[in-house]
Amino acid sequence: MTNQDYDNLRQSVENWQDKKKSYDFTRNYVFGMRRTTYLIIFGILFIYVFSKKDTTSENTTGEKRKNNPTEKSNSNSSEIGNIATNSKYQSHNYYNNNVTEYLETKADGSVFYSTSTRPNPIKMLVTSGDNPNEFVLTFPSGAGDNQKYKMTKSDENIIITPPNGKKQIYTLIKASANTNHGWKTFKHKYGFSIELPDYFSEGILTNDATQSYTDELIEDAMNKSNITVETIGEGSQTSLAATYQSTLTSSENVVYKVLQNNWFVITGQDVNGIYYLKTMIKNGQTHYLSVRYPVSQKERFDKILPRIANSFQ
Repeated sequence: MTNQDYDNLRQSVENWQDKKKSYDFTRNYVFGMRRTTYLIIFGILFIYVFSKKDTTSENTTGEKRKNNPTEKSNSNSSEIGNIATNSKYQSHNYYNNNVTEYLETKADGSVFYSTSTRPNPIKMLVTSGDNPNEFVLTFPSGAGDNQKYKMTKSDENIIITPPNGKKQIYTLIKASANTNHGWKTFKHKYGFSIELPDYFSEGILTNDATQSYTDELIEDAMNKSNITVETIGEGSQTSLAATYQSTLTSSENVVYKVLQNNWFVITGQDVNGIYYLKTMIKNGQTHYLSVRYPVSQKERFDKILPRIANSFQ
């Protein structure tokens, strides 16, 4: 092979290599980038476009629901905030059968129905009504009739209106421990003071120097609390110790007792309910605080009694 032949062969090989390189570049690259790079970019754009479309669709649906006041959600009872209180109500002899009916509302918004003859509570089905304080109650399948009962609630009572339109009023017998009330201070002319929730009013002062305070929150007399303060002229550590012993002897089922230099406390429960007795000496006088309430009011008084007791001075 001559040098000329060798040069021609070498040139042919170089030309072939150049053509192959150009072919490979055209096959694997588009505008200077690999085809796989374009696939990745298109994949990212695809995901972005469809995710944006779903978000737009969801927002549009939400706006439609927001702007359509006639559309009601199928919310369950736990979403109905205006009845979300731990309270109990009763209605007596509505059907002239001497039966007491009860409605109990819970903190999760649920409502339970029971009677004096059928004490096991039934959880009612609750849906929202035409305004924030109105709801519709129905019995669960197999637990009662299929009628819808309109329920209107306030702090003091519940009004049930059946399809026949004859309203049934349930009065409050157990107040919610979560009910927010203010407090007020009662300063007495006999030298003591006491703080009570603002639904208490000052009652009569009897001839034997006993001041009563009336619980206006509960209408049912059988479920009302009784708070009184009796004052006598003599106040000494000797008389205080003697009163402590006599009170301890006459009290039933004492669960707590303590005697200090100028006061004592005795608490317990008897046939009438729960009692809290605190006696103190102040300015030569003895003041006897008596707080009595039925067991049905325990939840409420567990919240307010510590402040009442500490304020008595």
